[in-house]
Amino acid sequence: MEKQMMGWEEILQNLNLVSRSFALCIPTLEGQLRDQIGLSYLLLRALDSIEDSTLSEDKKDFLFKAFSDALKFPNDLEVNIEKLTSLPMEGIKEEEVTFFKSPSFGRVFESFWSLGIKEREIIKKYCLEMREGMIKFSGDGPFILGINGEKFIKSMGLYDEYCYYVAGTVGLLVTELAEVFYKEELKEGWKDLSLGFGRCLQKTNIIKDHLDDLKKGHCFLPINFFQSKLRTESRLSLDLGMALRDIQKEFELARNYLRLLPESFKGLRKFCLLAIIPAYKTIKYGAKNWEDIENGLRPFKISRAEMSECLLFAAKVYEGQDSLDNLHNDLFLKG
Repeated sequence: MEKQMMGWEEILQNLNLVSRSFALCIPTLEGQLRDQIGLSYLLLRALDSIEDSTLSEDKKDFLFKAFSDALKFPNDLEVNIEKLTSLPMEGIKEEEVTFFKSPSFGRVFESFWSLGIKEREIIKKYCLEMREGMIKFSGDGPFILGINGEKFIKSMGLYDEYCYYVAGTVGLLVTELAEVFYKEELKEGWKDLSLGFGRCLQKTNIIKDHLDDLKKGHCFLPINFFQSKLRTESRLSLDLGMALRDIQKEFELARNYLRLLPESFKGLRKFCLLAIIPAYKTIKYGAKNWEDIENGLRPFKISRAEMSECLLFAAKVYEGQDSLDNLHNDLFLKG
């Protein structure tokens, strides 16, 4: 039976369940590309939910195999969807459980098989690559124990590698789908810039969430960012200066990625602006209020009003009325 693509309203409904930030960015894309990237993100969120669950490792492996097989073998699709929904999901957000239980979940995989072969191969490649990263970083190998027993990423190289698997792959997926959609190949070197863009967004989230992660005993920042203070303070304290110097390089790559996108990539340019500007604002907010955040006096999160300002600023940058350079210099030059 020929598979049909699910409608945009159904895709958006599920995006709103599992990711409010990307649910804001993805609608700016042109219709067909919007649907493809929305669908891709739902697949990646399903993968991420399996990894984040508290299911035993053998049950996770069972679901991961069914996920991979659902992207490889169209004739066995119904069987693999049934496997994916056969176990009660534990330890993930209620909204993600709702997604797994909904009729839309199976239609996401059916929609994948309605796409052209180029699009399917791109999506499958990066979904499976993200899964490889999950395998690597699910064990203890990439981590080291701090003096209080918390786990940290061992090195800067592993930190970048982790960010590649969880976010860089997404940047490559989106860009390759865009090249197919716009029927235009980007200039050589775009992959390094795209990876920087993805790492920038991921590192923003890791820095923002690091206090909650420390409470759980499993931090995704490198131990380098804490070593200068590990033995001099009663509680762990992030060396914010080191973290900012590292993420500055990623923001610079992200700006260059945006500059690389031609005028014809209209939707993708809007998409990227709506993703990167809140990252700038979040890091700026954290740097300005660091002491209060570390002492638990305020959350590490920009307000709804500031998020609205991000949307307005993105529109100005897109129309050429303002520049990302101003935002970048305000954060890294003024402090």
